[in-house]
Amino acid sequence: MNRVWEFLHENQERIRYQQTEYFSPYYEVSEESIEIEENQTCQVSFNSFYRYEEVFELLFDANIKEEHKTLLFDCILHYLVDQEFYLGVTGNEYYIRHYWKDVERGVYGENVRDIFVNLSKEKKHFVARTLYQQSQLQSSVYLFARTVTGILDNCVVYRNKIQPMVILVYIQEKNISLQQKILMVLEELFLPLNYTMRIFHEKHFGVIQAEQTLEIDQIEIF
Repeated sequence: MNRVWEFLHENQERIRYQQTEYFSPYYEVSEESIEIEENQTCQVSFNSFYRYEEVFELLFDANIKEEHKTLLFDCILHYLVDQEFYLGVTGNEYYIRHYWKDVERGVYGENVRDIFVNLSKEKKHFVARTLYQQSQLQSSVYLFARTVTGILDNCVVYRNKIQPMVILVYIQEKNISLQQKILMVLEELFLPLNYTMRIFHEKHFGVIQAEQTLEIDQIEIF
């Protein structure tokens, strides 16, 4: 059942609700109630009498035209389902979801949105949560580093003692074209403006007293 509600949450804009013809005393909607049409519109048969009988009983009056019933049912249920998602969540989660929607709407730019929409649900939540935290704490190297290592695998972030305003990012892979695009987005969103970022991949740079990084022909000098 949780998967069904997650589907409703993620696809609200393309869903059209209709009253189900089959009633169950145990649930409002099921996977069998969702029908995806060729134009990608989702028709969802919803049992409104499970919890919302008092809301809808007047709507099914015989004197109301069918086309009006259909339109009103869809509009009212969209509102009720939206409210359902926000009931019981923490205040922080409420704001995180707003940041999530803002990124998907392109508020932070088309480039950011294009990278964001291809992330997993968990990583999208991670980015949205960090944006909310940044609104409370302002930009910081800590938020940037935590987000980079949370979003990218096999990645390490270093602060350069010789050049404190330069952040070093190492990715243990040969082809990093996608990771580099993600890093550019995270730099734009989270790294303070007075800092710069350098990216290393495949070969690690040498670190004094870290023997594993000082192998001949296996290190990069900067």
